[in-house]
Amino acid sequence: MSADGTILTPEIQARAVEIADSMCRSDVECYGVLLGGLDSGRYGLTDEHQLEVAMLEEASDELREAFEYLQSRGLAVLERDNECDVIVLKGEA
Repeated sequence: MSADGTILTPEIQARAVEIADSMCRSDVECYGVLLGGLDSGRYGLTDEHQLEVAMLEEASDELREAFEYLQSRGLAVLERDNECDVIVLKGEA
């Protein structure tokens, strides 16, 4: 039961995680810069002004938080490519 008295069934909890996975994946796809083909799953980083940046620490809060969530779920990794950080999405959300 949640703090407000709502019962959170396992199904509701699983659906909430699915939604969070999908939304964070969408944030990476929207705020990141696609590198390679559509199926590459590799994204360069941008700041809050949509300007490309090299390091995750310089990226927008939305992009950084989405990556950190996906990384914690095993759905993304950070790689180095030519002195730049690159987000690599894994699997399907």
